[in-house]
Amino acid sequence: MITLHPKYFSIIQAPLEQLRRALATGSLQTKEEARRVGRQWSRDLEMIEVLRKKHREEVLFRALDTAKENPEGVVEVMEPYCTALLKLGKKLVYVEELQICYWIDALTIAFVRLKRWQDAKQWLDLHLALLERYHGRSSRSMEATLHKRLKRCTSMLQE
Repeated sequence: MITLHPKYFSIIQAPLEQLRRALATGSLQTKEEARRVGRQWSRDLEMIEVLRKKHREEVLFRALDTAKENPEGVVEVMEPYCTALLKLGKKLVYVEELQICYWIDALTIAFVRLKRWQDAKQWLDLHLALLERYHGRSSRSMEATLHKRLKRCTSMLQE
């Protein structure tokens, strides 16, 4: 099945003036609109970078490297980070740059290894409740994996 990119609809429904501009310049946006988008993009990425430094991203990745042997360590550093990412998302336009699905995946894997089904389910439910924009950098296979993990957690809680 072929799915259409969400931007496709905004392009085909653009006013004729914008389509003419796109033919002439290669962009639907005016120069001022492009500058405004660029400033917002830079601001968002700056805020994400500040958060990564605050939570020492290298510590997060080191925890992931030892996740099989030490899932508690992953939960210890990853849960506050995921919470901070969600809080930051309320201030951003380009929330897909948070890559929250990646981090929730890592966190819920650790919860499952610890057999903390309720905690994993809670985070997976939260993930599914996020606006579509948050899933912008998440692959379909990751989304499918998270859905399967949610089903497993739900079934384990019913036993």
